Amino acid sequence: MQRSAAGRAGPGPGRRSAAAAPDPHGRGPRLLRRLRALGGILPPATELFRDPAALAALHAWAAVAEPALCMTTVNHYLLCLGSIVQLAPDHGPLGAELAALESGRARAPI
Repeated sequence: MQRSAAGRAGPGPGRRSAAAAPDPHGRGPRLLRRLRALGGILPPATELFRDPAALAALHAWAAVAEPALCMTTVNHYLLCLGSIVQLAPDHGPLGAELAALESGRARAPI
């Protein structure tokens, strides 16, 4: 890695960072469809987090099905929904947003 004039590390001249790399296999849309399908069959996040075995099984089977889906579920369920459930116990003001995230209609920003 080379350093920019501001001193930040970067990929170097003529190279792209991994975050900016195109998705040649079209995984993004497929993962979002699968996340939406999971949202349609899983219980609400508050129930899911009360059952650690079910949450662990979700991630284990997602890893078997597709490793990228496992990481997507970790980001979406643990980091995004888990944070909302733990840090905002009164979900009233976030009701619509939480419902959209739980159903898979919205996704956690990555």
